[in-house]
Amino acid sequence: MLKSLIINRLQDLRFSLVTRPTGSDIVFSIIVFLIYMVSALAIGFISGFFTFGLLKAKYWLLIILPVSLLIFPSFVEELFFRVLLLPHKRNKMSNQKIILYALVSIFLFVVWHPLNASTINPAAYPIFTNATFLCIAALMAIACTVTYLKSGSIWIPVVIHWLTVLFWVFLLSGRNLILDCTTY
Repeated sequence: MLKSLIINRLQDLRFSLVTRPTGSDIVFSIIVFLIYMVSALAIGFISGFFTFGLLKAKYWLLIILPVSLLIFPSFVEELFFRVLLLPHKRNKMSNQKIILYALVSIFLFVVWHPLNASTINPAAYPIFTNATFLCIAALMAIACTVTYLKSGSIWIPVVIHWLTVLFWVFLLSGRNLILDCTTY
């Protein structure tokens, strides 16, 4: 049973990496992303969690940071919370089961942030335990989950996650571990 589960997860991983989103997947994902961004920005600014502020950093960091944010958190977290926890669209499954997997994935994604801050990233604790941040993270998890389930491609949720983090770090005074460890 464990061997079968591992094989299935690895197959889904392979399919998620090579599945190309269709035109309708892309249009759907853009709509989902825009709805998510408008909602997140409204929640963030109304609550006072977001403040507009351009990132001021050394030139080399402005080049390295987008690449590092693409890898972690965007790719690594989407790999785990979407690809490894959700069925690929090629798997035939009841809607009830898909919804259950999706809810578990979203829940674990949200819980991961305070757990991360409590264990390996203590500098993030004030942010990763903030109710507004967790609400916005849940909305992003929903957007990434829905677009992954529709497209079967890891790349759409990775781009949604990456654009969100880029926007937050570069334009909304968001924090990042690399920035915390760098004198600029």
